Amino acid sequence: MIEEAGKNEFPLFGSIEMTSPLDCSRFRRRKYLIDRRGQLVATAKVAGLVLVLLAPLNLVLFLWGAMETQEIIASNPHLAEQMRAIDHRSALLLASASLAMLLIVVARSIRLTHRTAGAAFNLRRCLNRVASGDYDTALWLRAKDNLRQLQDPFNQMMQSLRSRAVEDHQILEDFASKIEELGHSELAKEVREQAEARAHLTSLPPQSK
Repeated sequence: MIEEAGKNEFPLFGSIEMTSPLDCSRFRRRKYLIDRRGQLVATAKVAGLVLVLLAPLNLVLFLWGAMETQEIIASNPHLAEQMRAIDHRSALLLASASLAMLLIVVARSIRLTHRTAGAAFNLRRCLNRVASGDYDTALWLRAKDNLRQLQDPFNQMMQSLRSRAVEDHQILEDFASKIEELGHSELAKEVREQAEARAHLTSLPPQSK
């Protein structure tokens, strides 16, 4: 029910009945570095770990190749220039492969941290709307986002808050009507004003008197 409502563009309440919450995370994320500092720090740690693993591996492979080259040159001196050229090409190839692997790890890390940072950004934006008194909101995260397990509990919480807001609004309206029936029109007016103020904070339209 909530998932269907989240696709609707219209406000949450028509008269006093709930229809569909506004989606505070409907926009498309257009950049990968949402939390620039946090994502870059995490990516730098992963890249540093990969670099620590690649450096000794490259060194071992380079020394092993150099030793084999020296053995070949010792038994075949006329192949010295050719073997040195092969060593040079092998070193360049190894360095290029290591650099490519490091770049792939960096890109992948940024992509993975984006799934957390983007979800956290959407959640924080929704919570700020709720804190300002706007209950007409819903959280929708992408299928591969981290923190997606918070989507359903958040939307269920908002559904409960909206239901309670509707009930409180109706109670105030009924109370104002009863006070007015007892002849206290001024007091009934004040209660209705409070109901309208609460309706405004929770995206409920004021009720006609």
